[in-house]
Amino acid sequence: MQAIHVDSFKALKPSLSSSDELRRARVTRELNLKKLKRYKNFITHRDVEKEDPEEIMEAIIGDVEMLEVDENNNTEQQNVIKPKWVKFLFSKNVFDQLAATERIYRVLHRNLEQAVKEIISQGLVERLFELVQSNQNQRLKSKASLVLTEVTTYDVRDALPSNIVEAIENLLEFSPYDVKEQAVAIFGNIVGDSSKLRDLFLQSRVWFQLLKLLDESPSRTMLCYGTFALSNLCYEMNSSADFSIISQCLPLLARFIHHEDEEVISCSCWALSFLCVGSVEAVIEAGVCLRLVELLSFRWSNKILSSTLHVIGQIAAGTESHAQVVIDCNALPALHALLHHNKSEIVQETSWIISNILAGSESQIQAVIDANLYPALLKLLHNSNNKTQLEAAWAIRQSISRKRTSLLQIEYFVSVGYIENLCK
Repeated sequence: MQAIHVDSFKALKPSLSSSDELRRARVTRELNLKKLKRYKNFITHRDVEKEDPEEIMEAIIGDVEMLEVDENNNTEQQNVIKPKWVKFLFSKNVFDQLAATERIYRVLHRNLEQAVKEIISQGLVERLFELVQSNQNQRLKSKASLVLTEVTTYDVRDALPSNIVEAIENLLEFSPYDVKEQAVAIFGNIVGDSSKLRDLFLQSRVWFQLLKLLDESPSRTMLCYGTFALSNLCYEMNSSADFSIISQCLPLLARFIHHEDEEVISCSCWALSFLCVGSVEAVIEAGVCLRLVELLSFRWSNKILSSTLHVIGQIAAGTESHAQVVIDCNALPALHALLHHNKSEIVQETSWIISNILAGSESQIQAVIDANLYPALLKLLHNSNNKTQLEAAWAIRQSISRKRTSLLQIEYFVSVGYIENLCK
């Protein structure tokens, strides 16, 4: 599964290409340093937690300018995480920590891969977790959580603190809501990298905290991050014990596929498709099938169609009774329409579902015939790419390789040009 990033951010730093510009930049930086020093003297005798956000931002801007690259930054590129930022990150001064975190956050949006490599190699992941759990400054917690959301989109399992489960528990329990949102995103990214970590989290309070957060009228952001985390948790379950725990999210998923947000629906459907590996029956009993068929009409969203088709395909790939549920929910007319979709991947997934249904009983083969799907499948043998042709050919083959195919059905196959099309 793809990892979560925070919203894109456009850096505001201008390029310096002349001696005059460099001189102006030097003067500006010196002024900002003086401003920052004056501001810090002013704030020394005041409570940081009660500060006005605009005043805090003024200090940050001064620090950011102080941390800018030296005058030769238009020469060849060096490390994107500067030693001075690392020093400030480990400083005991909250404003130094905040300024360094702000700067790292900006750099991540310009050179994500290189910045993440340097953050890991310099041991900054554990430090960022310390800052996000601190109670010194809410803006620092928020910004550190955004940085960690970006960093954990890469595999950082070897750089995580030893108390990672406890750290996520604390963030979900005691943090402001915006930090809780990022904590869920971080959690989703981490469990997508390691089945061992996933098992640890499932045995901890984090799992129940996540279910509670998602059940309490969550924000759109929380829902997007939460359903992404659920899809990663449901992926490649190792045992029936895993399923008994993870299946507790089925009522939530059944609710979320009715949400209006495309990302929430898609992630929920992927989670359902992974749960089908554990038990198709449990997914059916959650009452999701009718809504899944409704989602097949969302032709404007390939993301929703792809994930929905995968769930329905997994259900149809079960027993004959499972495939019959798909038929009884009136899925065949929707599948017929999708055989004419302009995206080959959608057509392939649709053909795969039909082939699963055709592997069933004589009455199920007849249902496909009555829905007039065969002419469309035969057309795909000539007017599509190789992968789609193979899926269509396999679907057609399923219908005549069964002992329960009736003579009348075989006559129908001949009448619609089955033999001629295969010979071509």
